[in-house]
Amino acid sequence: MDAPRYATLRDYLRVLREQRLLIIAIAALVAGAALFLAERQDPVYESEASVQFLDTNVDVGFLGATLPAEAPPDARAATNARQIGQPATLAKARAELKVHESIATLRNALTIRTEARTNLVIIQARWGNAKFAADLANAAARQSRLIAIDQARARYRTARRLLKASLKRLGTSRTDKITKLQYQAQLVKLDTLGHFVSPAKVVSSAVQSAGPVSPRPVRDTLLGLVLGLTLGVLAAFLRDALDRRLRSASEIRDELKMPLLGHIRRDVLARTLVTENGRKRLTEADLEGFRVLRTNLDFLDVDAPVKTVLVTSPLPAEGKSTVATSLASAYVLAGKRTLIVECDLRRPTMAKRLGAEQGPGLSDYLIGQATPAEVVQRIPLAPDPGNGAAAPTLVAITAGSPTPRPAELLASKRFGAFLEQVRDAYDVVVLDSTPLLSVGDALQIVPRVDGVVLCVRADQTTREQARAARQALEHFPDRPIGVVVTGVKPGHELDYGYYSYAYASAAR
Repeated sequence: MDAPRYATLRDYLRVLREQRLLIIAIAALVAGAALFLAERQDPVYESEASVQFLDTNVDVGFLGATLPAEAPPDARAATNARQIGQPATLAKARAELKVHESIATLRNALTIRTEARTNLVIIQARWGNAKFAADLANAAARQSRLIAIDQARARYRTARRLLKASLKRLGTSRTDKITKLQYQAQLVKLDTLGHFVSPAKVVSSAVQSAGPVSPRPVRDTLLGLVLGLTLGVLAAFLRDALDRRLRSASEIRDELKMPLLGHIRRDVLARTLVTENGRKRLTEADLEGFRVLRTNLDFLDVDAPVKTVLVTSPLPAEGKSTVATSLASAYVLAGKRTLIVECDLRRPTMAKRLGAEQGPGLSDYLIGQATPAEVVQRIPLAPDPGNGAAAPTLVAITAGSPTPRPAELLASKRFGAFLEQVRDAYDVVVLDSTPLLSVGDALQIVPRVDGVVLCVRADQTTREQARAARQALEHFPDRPIGVVVTGVKPGHELDYGYYSYAYASAAR
């Protein structure tokens, strides 16, 4: 079962740091698209007018009349808001403005709503011309007021007509005369209301907008930037989740379930301490990583110190040969009698790396065509800057002549006897072998060594490869196995900057 990929805040920050270029690219793309679209849009202006619809019973009360209560203020506002959007109201507004736009076009330009706190009806008009937007909102407000007044006065005229008809039907009795006087008084009131009632008023008129409400290039660009950053972060985590490569130290430890012995920076790979080999030499700062590896390897099994150590990796190009040669060099600089043996008989590189002779080597010895003295080479290393002593030498055995049976040679009794002899003759024997998953050569050696160093390259080795390497080693009897993370980039969580201490010490 895979360990959680994002267990700490550092894991999230790592994704943001590693995927920062993707995030920046997406954010810039979306922000640029928003700016491009904003620049291509026609400007839209907005103006707003508000209308208040009153209770006509207030006017009736002042005249001494009593009518049934009208609807509540919020219901009255909602009813009149719907009336403003009706074709009849908009037709009158269009006639007032003297334009030829369709009713549907004018309706789409209007947003009509009620304000819950004041029960005002708000009329918003949007148009490509600031003056017309204001004129449209004002025309709709005025026409809605006039229609409300006409409707109210029409109700009073109807009531007056019905009351007058009732008045004509009265007789000459004393009761009818009293009723007639009451009706006449009400007719006077209805005449007054029919001429002066005003159930609506324009509270605020629309004015021309100082600037367009859209597009707003600055606002749209900022919103696009925020959206782009959000999409960029989502894309970054999606890309990281789909990436099966092991990146952090916690991922490597959790996947392999092995102790971490050290880490090697990317710029150290392919370097050696050989004085004249045409390659860039390891510096004092570079050696610190291998000294840490050497120390941790010594304490990998306190009860049974590791004397023969196999250096391998899941796949090629993960820095195992650099680790093997530099680890052996670190042991030499510590005063240990050290032998490095190239057991990669398929793609040997040690001779070129150390400036040594290609043969005779291990393969020649194993097939009986060379003696131990003939295969052993002494490689002078650069002098240790710390003590000014003469250049120490690294004892090495290269792969030797090409052979069609490398796995059989490494599984032979002669190779087992060879390991026993060199184990007794040297303090430390480092074996540089083939990758575990490419061929089975390294698996022939694992049962015969005291410990294994597995090189895993950060940002390259996948979870599946690491898991396969771990399962391959689990088939053998339990023995000390540690992991070295190679190819660490500057600024990586494993790059603790140990070289800063080394430089400071050298400067004293």
